[in-house]
Amino acid sequence: MLSVYSEYEPGSIISPALTLGGYYNFTQHWRFVYNLEMQILNSDVKDSPLVDQNTVTSGVIGLVYNF
Repeated sequence: MLSVYSEYEPGSIISPALTLGGYYNFTQHWRFVYNLEMQILNSDVKDSPLVDQNTVTSGVIGLVYNF
């Protein structure tokens, strides 16, 4: 069976990202933390038939207790 896709050849790429993160102290022990990131995909990745977007956005929020 013949494949319609060309063989993948891994190499080096640069994918710039923009990150925003920080924290807010509620009390001496409790802290709210957050981190948001938007990564711009390299054209080698964007041109893949498996990828249908130009950017990847991710985030984390949490509650931390410090002893």
